[in-house]
Amino acid sequence: MTKLGLLTTILAAAIGVGGAVAVAVSAATPMLKNAKENEEINAMIASLEGTSSSEKSVEPASSEGISDISSEASSPASQEPSEDKGTKVDHIFELEELEFSGVSQNASKSFGHLCPANSLFFNPAFGGNLCVRNVTSNTTTNTFTLKFNSSHSYFVDLQIRVASRYQNPSWPESNLASAFSLNANGKSVDLSAVTVPGSDANGKIGGNNYFNMNLVSVPLTIGAGANTLVLTPSATYLNVDYLNIRTSATLSGFTPSYFADADKAISIVKEPTTSAKGTIEIHDESCTDKVTYDLPALSDDSIYDYKDGKYSLMVLGKTYSFEG
Repeated sequence: MTKLGLLTTILAAAIGVGGAVAVAVSAATPMLKNAKENEEINAMIASLEGTSSSEKSVEPASSEGISDISSEASSPASQEPSEDKGTKVDHIFELEELEFSGVSQNASKSFGHLCPANSLFFNPAFGGNLCVRNVTSNTTTNTFTLKFNSSHSYFVDLQIRVASRYQNPSWPESNLASAFSLNANGKSVDLSAVTVPGSDANGKIGGNNYFNMNLVSVPLTIGAGANTLVLTPSATYLNVDYLNIRTSATLSGFTPSYFADADKAISIVKEPTTSAKGTIEIHDESCTDKVTYDLPALSDDSIYDYKDGKYSLMVLGKTYSFEG
């Protein structure tokens, strides 16, 4: 008996007992609504023919009107963001390591180009020994872009080490949204509820009024696979040290793109010794601007890494070594 004949027999039997079959049967080829119904019909056919359903091959149904079960299975619920319940670790990205697009600006003065001397502040209290400043502009939209891959899709905390706003002569509490905007994977991140604490004169780093650093937390969603975060400065007081993504996911694929070329922007004017400070200079590759900072005296418990009788530190991705 053909499948069409069997379907007709089944339909007649169902009608004879007052039932109904929710399968459309044409005079030519049977149209099955989905794979499950196809399996059920084959099971009924196998029963009538005296064979088990496992011995019957499933005939392909027409693609019209049938859901694609395989494509649904390729998007498991695990790809949706979930709470990160694993052991969270720090993934720190220094701002000077992120891809930068734009120009530097000091207060209302635009330099019209990327200016290391006026946009980088050296101090051992900062991650990577540097903090980025003066990166807003009245002439262009400046952005910092962070790209990385994640092994999981999680709701995480993005920690940002950012300076309190200095409003002479105090450091009032402020809102992070007034300092910059953040975009994650094409979607705007709401920063309106994130508060940057106030500070006082005791919080100044390097004696500078604009570096009273605080660690604030931003709720963030990262996806499994490629991720892109874009930070857009919108205030002149934006001084940021680093971004830290705390998660148990494995993050990979990040390639540092330094704010400036260390060989063109950094000079060791005076090498430090175990008994005297040294001097580091940051200069502008496009004009005559330059700024100098103290390098602490060499010691095992200072900012330097010590190995085989040599002290070293890294600035803009370049390692500088000094004899002990």
